[in-house]
Amino acid sequence: MQNGVDWAYPPGSLTAMGTILDRDVPCQTPEMQMLAHTTGYALDAAHRADVEALAERFNLLLPPFDSA
Repeated sequence: MQNGVDWAYPPGSLTAMGTILDRDVPCQTPEMQMLAHTTGYALDAAHRADVEALAERFNLLLPPFDSA
């Protein structure tokens, strides 16, 4: 991370499945994606739209985050 601390994925955070071109692929859980995309850096408009869509799609709370 920007402050030099290693990023450690919590247990169970890589257990979700997604689909790319009709193929099932392993991926991060929606909760982990939200954490990873709102921690450690300011979000530009495109990233803000991504986390807002993620929150809406999976009914997640939108955490506070810095804007660029």
